[in-house]
Amino acid sequence: MSNSINTCAGNENAPAHRSRWKDFAGGFLSGLISITVTYPLHKIMFRQMRDGLPLTVAVEQVRKEGFSMLYRGVLSPLGMRAVSLSMMFGSYGSCRAFLQTNAPGLNKHAALLLSATIAGISEACVVVPFERVQTLLLDKKFNLRFQNTLHAFLHVWKHHPKTEFYRGASTIIVRNSFANALYFSVRENAGKVMPQPSTSFGKFIIDFINGGLIGAINSTLYYPVNVVKTRMQSRLGGPFQSPREVFVKIYNERGRRLHEMYRGIHMNYTRSMLSWGITNASFELLHKYFDNVSSKER
Repeated sequence: MSNSINTCAGNENAPAHRSRWKDFAGGFLSGLISITVTYPLHKIMFRQMRDGLPLTVAVEQVRKEGFSMLYRGVLSPLGMRAVSLSMMFGSYGSCRAFLQTNAPGLNKHAALLLSATIAGISEACVVVPFERVQTLLLDKKFNLRFQNTLHAFLHVWKHHPKTEFYRGASTIIVRNSFANALYFSVRENAGKVMPQPSTSFGKFIIDFINGGLIGAINSTLYYPVNVVKTRMQSRLGGPFQSPREVFVKIYNERGRRLHEMYRGIHMNYTRSMLSWGITNASFELLHKYFDNVSSKER
């Protein structure tokens, strides 16, 4: 794999003192790009995930609502995705650099897993309110209640305890921690099995494939966690329910058949493959651009 992937993935040979602003900025911008492209797919998948709808029914629901509603609520996931990826890449790179400097004897795999887990927790703590509001705006029962993202934020702020923004937070922390550990572990070792590209376009394709495959695997493994999280966050007000309680309720509603917990999985891994492919490839392009700008300034 290219040097840029090794560097931004936290290569142990990279200088520990190197500025991490490229990781934060690259994650932020790649998040904006990926969510803009994949938001309509996410909206369809959400309907399947929450209600267990067949794909054709979910698509028809979105189609009937019209183009004006297609990107309803996009501001929240735009902010969430941009901040989330900025925290994910930036925190991971910063933590790896810190461990390289202050714990040089630490096993490199342990350092990677620790850094990825810390990045996942940091990311979750910041983005939970965004994900909470996004879920409300995607739910059709709130279509007439909330005008836009700001309106939803203000409503929750004024009429509910501030803890309402963190409904479902435990599922997000678990999901992000384990998913980040897998993502960075596979990403850092991808160069050992993927071909070495000889052109810029070839590198872009390899980066896209790497990100897409890792994203699809991650999203499939943790899909039931997202189903539970979505159901928890679709509720506004009332007592908080534990993830286990919500899982059992959904499981019973769907005929006590485990495969029904994966309703919408096809749309999910398709969207994730596209989203993470775009994220990975755009992050690498941005990182290379930042490197070129920095070298010209020196």
